[in-house]
Amino acid sequence: MTNVLRTTGWFCALITLIGDMGKGVAAVLLARYSGFDPTLTLVAGIFAVIGHNWPIFLGFKGGKGVATIAGVLVAYQPIAAAILVAIWLGVLLIWKYISLASIVVAFCLPIVLIGLRAQAIEVVLAVVVATLTIVRHRSNIERLRQGTEYRFGQKVN
Repeated sequence: MTNVLRTTGWFCALITLIGDMGKGVAAVLLARYSGFDPTLTLVAGIFAVIGHNWPIFLGFKGGKGVATIAGVLVAYQPIAAAILVAIWLGVLLIWKYISLASIVVAFCLPIVLIGLRAQAIEVVLAVVVATLTIVRHRSNIERLRQGTEYRFGQKVN
């Protein structure tokens, strides 16, 4: 979504955000309404994130999964989703880096779930997803360190 925002504008970015989040929501809801155990519905959501990050049809080169994770949380644990969106927005408003907001939220995900008294397996899966997300942001972390990361609203040259 971030790259779409920079290159084509708000409308296309919004459509991309809805689609990316929709993958996570759909995976969780399909699993839930198919009668799967709650933990397996979460695993279905994680597979949606994996499919987003490494899509077969794009040569295993995809996004970073943040919006898809948000969709999973909206469907699986909406209170955690609301808390993490608030954190994401706060970081974005203060520092103006979407990547930094996403990295901070990934780090906070297991902490928020612990605070909401999630089951141990949910926290473990959150640690896995958070680690995956932070690793996917390696290039952004390096650009943040070098001071060359694009700020929110900045056009690509």
